[in-house]
Amino acid sequence: MSTLTSAQTPAARSARHYALAALGCAIFSVIYECFSHEVYSPWMVGLCGVPLLTGALPALAIARLRIRVSWIASQLWACAVLTLTLGCCFTGVLEIYGTTSPWLPLFFVVSAVLMLISVLSQQLGRRTATP
Repeated sequence: MSTLTSAQTPAARSARHYALAALGCAIFSVIYECFSHEVYSPWMVGLCGVPLLTGALPALAIARLRIRVSWIASQLWACAVLTLTLGCCFTGVLEIYGTTSPWLPLFFVVSAVLMLISVLSQQLGRRTATP
């Protein structure tokens, strides 16, 4: 491991991981839509945007502003991004198949709740740390 990599902040490493996840989602989306018999879904086309917009960009902003984020807040945020990404993926798959499920909105609700809890845990942790 180079000294540059080991000197990176946790937020910068997270941004890199989210960017790699976005690349993986883009590759998955392209391959999936190649086999979908020319049926497309905006959920599947925009799948790579979810980890990019909700993961990599906030992590880059946190790294740039040098904000310390608690471990639990970052883990809750990562779970929220994963839940939202899976929700978009499943919605796209079911839309391509021409069906739906009453459980799909649950992904988006759970993701929003996890994001809210993440932000609240960071704010509460900051308040209790400062006298």
